[in-house]
Amino acid sequence: MIQMVYKFIKLDSNRKVLFIQAFIILGISRALVLNVPFKNLAKRFGTHGEETSYDSCEDENTIKLVKWAINTASKFTPWNSNCLAKAITAQKILSKRKIPSTMYFGVAKGKDGLIAHAWLRCGDIYVTGGNENKYTVTGVFTK
Repeated sequence: MIQMVYKFIKLDSNRKVLFIQAFIILGISRALVLNVPFKNLAKRFGTHGEETSYDSCEDENTIKLVKWAINTASKFTPWNSNCLAKAITAQKILSKRKIPSTMYFGVAKGKDGLIAHAWLRCGDIYVTGGNENKYTVTGVFTK
């Protein structure tokens, strides 16, 4: 525990701020996922049916830092920071920085039925999620 605190203290201020921001927004996102009907949540995801460009972004360093912050913070949350909470968090952090992104929803066949997944892409970087190739895309939102 002390070693983790020491590692956090050694981080530069930009990473500290992003980590704390990601941790807080992950909690808010998880609460929304659990308590707000999806159709109401979806209204906040942006424009339905459109994608952003796959071209590299000029904010690549910021995007990679946001990816790091969400992946790292999600390891320390006492709640389940699932794929949807991570995608919502990434979209919120990036949109505050005026960086466009695309949120995807997909399904795949699993042993016990369909498996749902959400992920977020910004330019050619997948900020959250992964293994998107095995999922059939069912919805796309751009913000």
